[in-house]
Amino acid sequence: ISDFNLPGFSAIQALDLMRESRPEVPFIVVSGSIGEEQAVELIRHGASDFLMKDRLAWLSHVVRRELRDAALREKQRRLEREVRHLQRIEALGSLAGGIAHNFRNVLMAVRGLGEMASEKLPVGHPAALDLSQMLEATGRTEQLVNKILKFSRKESPTLAEDIDLHEVINNSIAMLRPTLPSMIQLQYEGRPCAICCGFPDEVEQIILNLCNNAAQAIGQRPGRIALLLDKYENSDPGPGLLAPGKYCRLRVIDDGPGMDEDVQEQIFEPFFTTKPAGEGTGLGLAMVQRSMTEMGGTVHCDS
Repeated sequence: ISDFNLPGFSAIQALDLMRESRPEVPFIVVSGSIGEEQAVELIRHGASDFLMKDRLAWLSHVVRRELRDAALREKQRRLEREVRHLQRIEALGSLAGGIAHNFRNVLMAVRGLGEMASEKLPVGHPAALDLSQMLEATGRTEQLVNKILKFSRKESPTLAEDIDLHEVINNSIAMLRPTLPSMIQLQYEGRPCAICCGFPDEVEQIILNLCNNAAQAIGQRPGRIALLLDKYENSDPGPGLLAPGKYCRLRVIDDGPGMDEDVQEQIFEPFFTTKPAGEGTGLGLAMVQRSMTEMGGTVHCDS
């Protein structure tokens, strides 16, 4: 809320500063002497509304209205961003899936010919080690191709079934504990939650993925990863275009260093990774998001 004119400063200057730093914040101008033409010019310049000082009784009403409208605009922008993001993911998934299918066909031929050549070599042949390493490399590449196909959903998913998240989480923790560094604490707190419908194997993979990412973020120092299960209900589309309804909510929380906004905006993009070359495919969180969407849920990140 700004007066129209102050010594050495004006509402226009204040409005310009606001538009540079916080364009989503409503800007209301008050004045005791401004004319109609100046008021119209202010509105054109980006002011939300204008009030004469002899009508300040309306100010609380105007503030409430502008805050309500600003919240609706922000919600609309967020939904539009999420729709564009999901459309981009779908396009990348289709492209990656088509390439992966063709590449797997070539890879199978290379693997088959390599296995036949390996069987024909006499024991101790100098090329045997080269062939062995080639087949090992094709095996690693095949795992990557399968990840891409799973992400793109070119292969039919399993049928969804009723799952007890308590049981799935406990199974995941049992697999995780031996693999995590001893200085990282792994804690689980579960509140009563309804049986939900989904793919238990994929839920386990989601938990393993998120917890391993958390452990890598913590690094070689003492840290904590907490899993919290509770109920969640929303009455209008929530994060990730989540439909209104009742849900089970699982939070994976770590005390790592966090991430900046630029990285946070890209973490669900396929093939985006902050890990060094050779240490990550950039598909983990993209697959988490795809799996959650297929199960009627969503994934959301705070840092």
